[in-house]
Amino acid sequence: MKSKCLIWRFRLYIFSIMSVACIGLQSCQSVDKEKVKETVETFFDAYVDEDVNLAVSIYPNIINLKGKFRKSTSIDIDVKDITAVSDTNIIVKFTHHWVNPFGADNTARMRFYMQKRGERYQIVDSKNLCSYEDLQLYDFACKTGAIVLCRDTTDVMLSDQMTLAMPMLELAKTHIRLQIANGLTINKNWRWETSYYGDYASGSAVVTNNSQFPVESPKYEVVYYLSDDKTIVGADNGYVCYDIIMPGQSRSFSWFTSYVGNASRANLKVVFDDEDWIDRLIENLPFDGSEFDKHHRGEDWWPNKANVYSRSICR
Repeated sequence: MKSKCLIWRFRLYIFSIMSVACIGLQSCQSVDKEKVKETVETFFDAYVDEDVNLAVSIYPNIINLKGKFRKSTSIDIDVKDITAVSDTNIIVKFTHHWVNPFGADNTARMRFYMQKRGERYQIVDSKNLCSYEDLQLYDFACKTGAIVLCRDTTDVMLSDQMTLAMPMLELAKTHIRLQIANGLTINKNWRWETSYYGDYASGSAVVTNNSQFPVESPKYEVVYYLSDDKTIVGADNGYVCYDIIMPGQSRSFSWFTSYVGNASRANLKVVFDDEDWIDRLIENLPFDGSEFDKHHRGEDWWPNKANVYSRSICR
């Protein structure tokens, strides 16, 4: 990862030298800086007023950005901060005033990359327009190496890499779901019985977590059938426990169902459907930053450890 950053820093250094050379060699007389400034201001007016059509007409790529849009209040822009890299490419630097989710005022330096298209100017990319804090996809993309922060420095670059990482994130979630579903096993000698009149039932069982992951608050589901094994006469569900079952651990549980309608057979299963817990497991997977490249080479990229979770999740 470190060598990757060094390579990209060198490339950015070369690019910056070339950009300065372009500025010096070209007259850039066709760039109307006042019109550029007006375009940026019009975009932010549309952005604040939620005029989607106007905003998209100025910044078409905005519909593909994966970050969280800040609640903008105003901008400070000066024509002196508008740099014409060539007759058609412009960089605009300015200060963005915005309100965070807690209502506090904030400022950030922003950058727009713009192009002249015919007689109008359009934004083709931006820097710091979006926030990526607390975004699971962004965090996953950074940890797996899909995003390299010294390379992917703009909103479009970050969003493109997050889009590429999205199938990997879904694969990771599916892998954990299947691991847990197949790993929560019920002892073969679990039992149940009905009352003398067959109107209610009770039972007990032991579930063991044979998966690689800790499981919080798994649930049980029991369905009762008549002797034909087809007609359902009752059902019940509840929590096996309210704490965490670590890999290899077991929990005993019992249940009582108030009406089972003369049932003669019962089917019991343990299920887990807490997506928030799966997200926490994803967050604690020990990625090393090589997974994205391995995935795109068709190699096995899953963390290769006996226990792939961090015990810190259980504290």
